[in-house]
Amino acid sequence: MLFAVLLACGAPAPAPTIVAPAPGITMSDTAIGPITAKSPANLVALRELLIGYEVRPVNVGGAEFASLEYQVFEDGEKVFAVIPDEDGSILNVHVVSPKVAVAAHPWKVGEPFTNAAALTACDCWGGKAVCFKKGEHVAVAFDRQCRGLGEPRGRRVLEGLAIHRTIWNPKPFGSEDDQYGGHEYGGGTDDPCGGFGDPCSP
Repeated sequence: MLFAVLLACGAPAPAPTIVAPAPGITMSDTAIGPITAKSPANLVALRELLIGYEVRPVNVGGAEFASLEYQVFEDGEKVFAVIPDEDGSILNVHVVSPKVAVAAHPWKVGEPFTNAAALTACDCWGGKAVCFKKGEHVAVAFDRQCRGLGEPRGRRVLEGLAIHRTIWNPKPFGSEDDQYGGHEYGGGTDDPCGGFGDPCSP
């Protein structure tokens, strides 16, 4: 009996459960972090994908024109928002934090924009300029009006402007599948940031 008690006293304590830190998120043509074009845009799926982040369902756009988005936080800071499409897939993802890098471009939220020559088109979402290279899945948005950005010369004014947000789209911007990208004054009713207020604002 005494031997058993001594063994129990000498037994090591169980190791504490350690939650893995949130991995860094990078936006590329094929994904944004663990999110891909095949990822469902619902709370359960996003929380399973984004271990280490807090995912909150938020109604935005006001009572009359409310829409749902999934806002993603790290240590209390909003990092990005996943905008669901009507069929439950991802419409696009809006990044509002410099914590997310863009793999193919030196673009980070809040930093000065460079290399306007890489852009081939701008669209108008919520009255603000969203610019991209046609065929890519990544766009850069500015807190400025849309006019004057239809030609390469006009887009030079973007050099040095602070990046307002970056956007990942499951469909290539400016393609036939992209229902609102590819023209300077587009936006239209499918613009996730247009219409009545800006549900994608930080």
